[in-house]
Amino acid sequence: MGIADLLDKGADFSGITQEAQLKLSKVVHKVVLQLDEKSFKAAEFPMVMLDMASEPLTFHFNRPFIIMIFDHFTWSSLFLGKVVNPT
Repeated sequence: MGIADLLDKGADFSGITQEAQLKLSKVVHKVVLQLDEKSFKAAEFPMVMLDMASEPLTFHFNRPFIIMIFDHFTWSSLFLGKVVNPT
């Protein structure tokens, strides 16, 4: 069953509940990104770790911002998030 199927009115949840009329109306997915001088890591996928091969860049954030990690090969966004308080 894919994520789109979970939201369908006819989704079959019989494997996890006896409730016949169980319906899912909302899905919330949270991911934590850890970015430092040496590496990037997605907390939900602890085995996914990218070592920074190029010279490190220094960023100073003093206001809220949006972050997107985009894959140019598949033309899709992998992560999209917002930082409300960067301090």
